[in-house]
Amino acid sequence: MSRTSVFFLALACVGCVPTGTYQGRLVDAISGQALADIRLLAKSEPMSSDLTCQIFEATTGPDGSFSFEGLCGSDTYNVEPSMKFMLLDGIEQITGGVQATTTVETKVWRAPGAGVYILDGEAMKKQSTLADVESKNVLDSEELAWFPTTLPSKLNKVEPGQFLMISGKRNVEKLHFLPLIESGVRVFGTSAEKDEDEAWTYIGIRFESDTEFERVQATPAADKVLEVKQGDRQVHYVPGDALPAGQYALWETEGRRTYMLEFSG
Repeated sequence: MSRTSVFFLALACVGCVPTGTYQGRLVDAISGQALADIRLLAKSEPMSSDLTCQIFEATTGPDGSFSFEGLCGSDTYNVEPSMKFMLLDGIEQITGGVQATTTVETKVWRAPGAGVYILDGEAMKKQSTLADVESKNVLDSEELAWFPTTLPSKLNKVEPGQFLMISGKRNVEKLHFLPLIESGVRVFGTSAEKDEDEAWTYIGIRFESDTEFERVQATPAADKVLEVKQGDRQVHYVPGDALPAGQYALWETEGRRTYMLEFSG
């Protein structure tokens, strides 16, 4: 080969890098079922200076499988779903020049924006109705009894096979379950200035009399609650049988509004 031929071959290969492949399969993290027709993006991180190496696309088939072809060996890639309410659990950063030898199974968690949802299979229903909360002093005491100011005729219920999803770092850290407990007529305030209330429902307090009471907690079974955290995104999945059957407030301590829900137990 002449020196001239070698020179032009070298020019033709300036910027040439090895290419690689990645093979994966998506399954629902809760049901284990394959997820079809999910569009995925592999984005170079940091962003490649070569436009042809920046982003690759793939769509899962009927069995949840997908592949990225021609990934540039000079780059590494982060994989993310095109739908923002999903979290991928299992895909590490991809090195572009590596050829796939196995199929990597990745769990997919449904992770919407901050809020409270009921998850039923693939359907998510956001819980948007909250009740205002007020408090009164237990008779002749500095102790406060908290209660919703309105009581819906029917509460949304978390049934067997469903999950209550608590999404968002603040919600996960601040919202707690407390039983909603009915009481008969109660007298609040002081002996000198009494405030009599009709029979009502209170948050986490059980009255024996106007002056005798106990605080009642509600903690979901730890071995049943699923917790997912990825970066600053957090979601807790509380199944319908994680709490005894009954009605509960999902409430931030001393907050002015509360969710009210029923669990099937």
